[in-house]
Amino acid sequence: MPSTPYWKLRRLAARAKRVVARRKAELPSMTDHELRLVPLADAFIAAHDDAARYRDHYDGAQIQGQRAVQALSDTMRDWLPALTHDVPGFAGPRHWDTSMPGDVMEAAAQLLEIIHHHRNSDGSSLPYRERAALEIEERWRAAQSAWNSSRAADSHYRSQFSAMHSLAAQLEAELDALRRALARDIGTRNDDYQKLREQRATRPDIDDALDEATGGTGAAGEVLSTLQRAGSSMGEEPTGIAQ
Repeated sequence: MPSTPYWKLRRLAARAKRVVARRKAELPSMTDHELRLVPLADAFIAAHDDAARYRDHYDGAQIQGQRAVQALSDTMRDWLPALTHDVPGFAGPRHWDTSMPGDVMEAAAQLLEIIHHHRNSDGSSLPYRERAALEIEERWRAAQSAWNSSRAADSHYRSQFSAMHSLAAQLEAELDALRRALARDIGTRNDDYQKLREQRATRPDIDDALDEATGGTGAAGEVLSTLQRAGSSMGEEPTGIAQ
């Protein structure tokens, strides 16, 4: 697993491409790095930026799923006093008040079964059957839809994360090799070496501005800001809504 946070790797990848382009005419060692590192950097940048752009949708889908499931749970809770009073032996469906969406869906189905089929001693149905069933069914459909969307978003985001994770390990190794070559050929005090150190990734650099100017996402780029807001490094797998 790469030790460098992904947003730092994203920044260092763009800088490395420019260092290689600048130095390849004078340093023969840059030819190999141009062949190996540059395509890898491009692939990682694309995977990283795709995941970062998708992050807002992912977060939104998780929040909507959680809210919809909570709304269903709240609606069921609203009807429990009346059902407890009117249905002998009724103690509420199992798992009706839980953070697990699948359990809440099952509880809603159990509750609807009771509401639809219960008969009083005189054979009549519950006086509020239609209203209660309508409210719970509406919440259930909304929760089911939002839950499915959150699961789809989670699956897609995990796929993006997996692709980025695989590239990150390879890119980190190539960046290490490039730094060693630069240290040998131009010295560790040279700015082109210094800007590729992980510790320097947090500092703005002229190559970051150039990355922005050519359509990338440099120091103040929207994608980078999205990842930093999202929780730091994207070094952890997405958790998604509880299953």
